[in-house]
Amino acid sequence: MNAASVVDALRIPAAARVDQRIPKKLIAEHGGASAADRRRIQEGIEALLWIAALKPSAIGIPEFRDEVRDYVEVEVVHLAARSPTDAARLNECVHRSMPYPVMLVTETEGRVALSAAHKRRAQNEPGRVIIDGDMHEVWFEAGSTSAADALARVVAAIRIDRLPAQDLQAFYGGYADALVAARIARVTQAFTLSRSAAHTDERLLALSECERSEREIQRLTLCSSEGRQMARRVETNLAVQRLRAELTVVRSKL
Repeated sequence: MNAASVVDALRIPAAARVDQRIPKKLIAEHGGASAADRRRIQEGIEALLWIAALKPSAIGIPEFRDEVRDYVEVEVVHLAARSPTDAARLNECVHRSMPYPVMLVTETEGRVALSAAHKRRAQNEPGRVIIDGDMHEVWFEAGSTSAADALARVVAAIRIDRLPAQDLQAFYGGYADALVAARIARVTQAFTLSRSAAHTDERLLALSECERSEREIQRLTLCSSEGRQMARRVETNLAVQRLRAELTVVRSKL
């Protein structure tokens, strides 16, 4: 499954289709936080296509507004990046540059990514919109049956007619939650959507703890294999055992 087939599988209503190229200059002006970012945008983007504008009039889902956020439309954008080295940063630049939340589908060298970033109004800059919280991103490798199956599960969950429909904030939240569920599935081997926004936050915290513990286990395991003092190796192995026990508990929260 490539980026084009992902977009097709979303089943975007014809009334929402735009299918226009986005100038790289626009992304550089609004999403390039530094000279390095602006250079990366100019050199690293092969093509950027505005696929659709998901507005209430096009998909039948009402807008959402409160004191800090406006969800009046959601954009679907396809990014073709020249190199996987720059792709993740380019994703962030695209999200930062757009005034509305984006369902971003990225493709580079046979890899496909889906990413999301909630938006809110900047407190001290009237008219400016910034990323609210962390960007959610999940990559899928080409040529892997398991990756293709995982991507198919996510795409089925983010089909336009299957996402929450009470308002556009809930709609976009459902999309972001599916990406979180895909990341968690790589640990639990089960793709399960969260019960609520609070549950998503809990799972993200647990996932962060899992990733931290796994990195520490890898570090300690390497130290143990390179260590020559028996007492030191025993101490390290005990620490690894404790971390693995903690990891089991944290995984249960996913």
